[in-house]
Amino acid sequence: MRRIFIFAIIAVFIAALSVFIVVALNLTFDATYKRYEASRAKGMVLTNTPPSAHAGIRFVSDKRKYRRYDAVRFSFTMPNAVERPEVKIFFNKRLFTRTMDGDRRALPLHAQKGTTVFEGVWFPPLAPKLGEYEAVLTFAENGVEKFMQTTFMLDGAVPRDIDKPLAFATLEALGQLTSRSNYRAPDMTEGDWRNLVKAASFMGADVFVVNGGETTGTSGSVTADNVWSKEKIDSLTMLAEEVKQQHMQMGAWIHSFFIQFPGSETPNWLDRARSRGKDFARLGYRPSLKYESEAGEFTADWHCSLIDEKRINDVISLAAAFNRNPNIDFIGLDYIRALPTGGLELVDDFVRQMNIAVPAGFSTWHTNQRMLWLSQQRRGEMKDAWRYYKCRKEAQIVERIRREARIAEKNLWVFNLGWAHGIEHGQDPLMFLDSGADYNFIMLYEIPEAQEYNHLGRQWSSYVRGNDLNLVFGNSVDTPLLLSGELNSVEEYTRRMSYAVNSMLTEGHPRGVFFHDLWRANFGRKGEFPAMEWFVAGGKAFSDLKGAYKLVPVATKISFNQAKSTYNKIVVVAEIMNQTTGEAGPFTVKLVNTPTLRMNGTAQKVPVLIPGQSVTLTFTASIYDGTESRRFAMVPLLVTWSDTDNTKRMFDYRYIRMRNGVSVFPLAKDNAD
Repeated sequence: MRRIFIFAIIAVFIAALSVFIVVALNLTFDATYKRYEASRAKGMVLTNTPPSAHAGIRFVSDKRKYRRYDAVRFSFTMPNAVERPEVKIFFNKRLFTRTMDGDRRALPLHAQKGTTVFEGVWFPPLAPKLGEYEAVLTFAENGVEKFMQTTFMLDGAVPRDIDKPLAFATLEALGQLTSRSNYRAPDMTEGDWRNLVKAASFMGADVFVVNGGETTGTSGSVTADNVWSKEKIDSLTMLAEEVKQQHMQMGAWIHSFFIQFPGSETPNWLDRARSRGKDFARLGYRPSLKYESEAGEFTADWHCSLIDEKRINDVISLAAAFNRNPNIDFIGLDYIRALPTGGLELVDDFVRQMNIAVPAGFSTWHTNQRMLWLSQQRRGEMKDAWRYYKCRKEAQIVERIRREARIAEKNLWVFNLGWAHGIEHGQDPLMFLDSGADYNFIMLYEIPEAQEYNHLGRQWSSYVRGNDLNLVFGNSVDTPLLLSGELNSVEEYTRRMSYAVNSMLTEGHPRGVFFHDLWRANFGRKGEFPAMEWFVAGGKAFSDLKGAYKLVPVATKISFNQAKSTYNKIVVVAEIMNQTTGEAGPFTVKLVNTPTLRMNGTAQKVPVLIPGQSVTLTFTASIYDGTESRRFAMVPLLVTWSDTDNTKRMFDYRYIRMRNGVSVFPLAKDNAD
């Protein structure tokens, strides 16, 4: 009896688990399908073709195949009077219980005035299963339940095939590109903008990408007929020549719906909002609107509306120009999104597109009343429908930009927010794939705490797999947002990027990483860490990516000879091991100079290594911090295996302790020796 009881408990557990899995997929068993199958077995299911029980009967979807952002539209033509026509959607004979326009089991069809046609629209959920779906129509005729059925396909796009993972170095701020002469070069000298390109090449970047399209709302040189910053566009030609000399590809992205407003605006928040509205009007744009409850008025945020045809056409025109530019290999779209607080001007389009049930007399309400209604409803039961609507809208815009700008051969990428896959701002990476985005740059930044970042990683691992789309993970040089209990900001950057490369996806690895960005590494919130240390951290992220694809032939280990080191001279021990199954090498190995560390001597050569063979090299370096403020100093190691190809390199590093400008024992910050 006890054994039977145990087996019974196990059976109940398995059954409960299966129900949980089905519900988690928005699928469940439904008695309708059994009745439908029984009716079909008796030959009683009505069809669109003879010998149908009724002449002129028809139940169809408007297409055979749909992308994930498509709405599935059903049409039911029935010459006779019927009651309660409704459609249920099945996948593998299991009912979808939740769609993005509400939590319901059946989709009611509504009679079209003056016709015998009933229509309804079904919206797939986010990240739906791909394959064939069944739509089962039920209705009552003379009190008798009857059935019809049609099938359709959810058919997602296949990501563009790539021959290798790519490392991207970004440059966002071009406003002071030519006026500055203090950009850091890899050799520690200061110079003009060319040093930014040299830094990207030093890191091992494959592609140098820049913000080439931006509208500054308060700029007098920007008009309704000329909305793009001339300085940024002119910089592209200048940068391209240097980028090509450094043997990198080049990309340019567009601030799609975002309008830049400088920090010199009036300090009063309401005056700023009102001023933005005037600038939008001056440029001929329709702003995204939010409701300021304290002031009781609707004001412009920093984005154009997703239904602003002028802005969409302006973006298409610039994207087409980038497409014609022979120097540009990648075209990017940033700010394809709507702020969670904005978008209230979309109310009528939202209601119409999503078939939202509205209060009686809604169409006669004043526009402000309808927007206020949306601001209240989208936080409640309509939250999912609102987010889905924006995701669908933004994917359709990307598809339109690609099509009308005639982008065919060149790569198109979109910047996608990392938190919750960007859904809160109307971004869905799978919809972007279907819309024609070849790469999806996932912004894994603005997340201060390490624990929150790890939670973000679990969000992605549960949503997509490595081979679902071409993901490019990136993080930003921003010390206040790279917090860790044990690691400094650079180390935390490396930990987060290593996690993104090796652990964030359930299967496979991202197809690229991006370092954001070269300007921030020079002048941003970089903390006590000089630009060179951030460049090395970016280079290590590139190395980790290529290592995940087995494109890095060696592994390294850095340690310190404490006995032979002094307060201003350290002895570094570097182990280099061949981790391939064949011969590898020769290699050049050196320490990278930083403002705090200077290698004594020259780079060392390592001959060809057989599989599993390792060599140990010893370096000495002088340590001194003239500011006497640093707590840590990086000891960076660079290994190269080509004199002409800067992508054939790897970085590693460790930090040592510093106090009063010199090193402190024990040397290693992490005490790992």
